[in-house]
Amino acid sequence: MGSLDRCGVVIDVREKYEWDAGHVSCATRLQIQRNPPNWRQEILDLAVSKDTFIVAYCAAGVRAQSAVDMLVQEGYTDVLNGGGYTTQLESVCRACAATTTTSQSNLGNAASTGTVNSTNDSTTILSTTSASSLTSSSMVMSAAGLNAAPLALLAIWAFLRHLWR
Repeated sequence: MGSLDRCGVVIDVREKYEWDAGHVSCATRLQIQRNPPNWRQEILDLAVSKDTFIVAYCAAGVRAQSAVDMLVQEGYTDVLNGGGYTTQLESVCRACAATTTTSQSNLGNAASTGTVNSTNDSTTILSTTSASSLTSSSMVMSAAGLNAAPLALLAIWAFLRHLWR
């Protein structure tokens, strides 16, 4: 299995009863392997681009591999079979939370109006950031040799989507 210590989209392809018994905290349940009519748009909404890191998992890895194969056929280039549901998959969520927290710190240094409170494996957005602060932050991070703003925004979006589920 590839590195799970980076931020990405986590897709749980299991049945609802399996999801209800426990799931990765930042996962979205989407049974791609069953080819539901709207799965392509749902993945595009989650992944934003075809090169976004995506991890699919199930109970043992068989259904996840079917989902991975379908995503690769659709042109996604950074897709991983996460195998069966384990707490190790939470490292993707932690990487996203760390990216969000790091990015938010950079936003604060660039006259941001937003703050983030990070505790353990969850991140809570306490206030929002203005578009002009994001632009300022992107310029500051690019000048520092960092280009994490798009990834940080993706992580924030994925986290908020998880909360609204």
